[in-house]
Amino acid sequence: MEPSFLPAPARDWSSALQHHREAAAAVIATASQVREADWDRPVAPGKWSPAQIVEHLRLTTAALRHEIETGDGLRVRTSWWRRHLFRVLFLRRILRTGEFPAGARAVREIQPGSGPFDQRATTDALAAELRRFELAFEARRDAVLTHPIFGAADASTGLRFCVVHLWHHRVQIASGQSANRE
Repeated sequence: MEPSFLPAPARDWSSALQHHREAAAAVIATASQVREADWDRPVAPGKWSPAQIVEHLRLTTAALRHEIETGDGLRVRTSWWRRHLFRVLFLRRILRTGEFPAGARAVREIQPGSGPFDQRATTDALAAELRRFELAFEARRDAVLTHPIFGAADASTGLRFCVVHLWHHRVQIASGQSANRE
């Protein structure tokens, strides 16, 4: 069940991970319930399908886990002054409201292919990657996560962004299914 509000920043590590587990479980449950006819159908014109959204989340989670384990994160694509400006203008609002700016696009490394993606295999792969991510994060609570636009974030901010990102895409998956019903 999606919260009617975003959880406040966690005061402790176990609460932060619990928020992530709840968001992850909600995404997996929603993806698992998508009707077969809706799985590869875009949620709206020019948008990804539920299959592509789940694959995007798997790719994103794998990239973040890789950074936790190796220190090698996604390449930052903004200058230092733009990063600062975007953090002030957008990141704070995203973390406060859970809403991403219209037209925000994923960088190439975490964009899904055109598919098709088997529903069970893709959803199971995401669930497994989310578990590996949490285990890696538990082992490295001092990890830094890098966003291609906002740059490096401390573990607390990075994990909170991950939670918001999961809820954002869970809503898209659910809306695509209802929008495709006839």
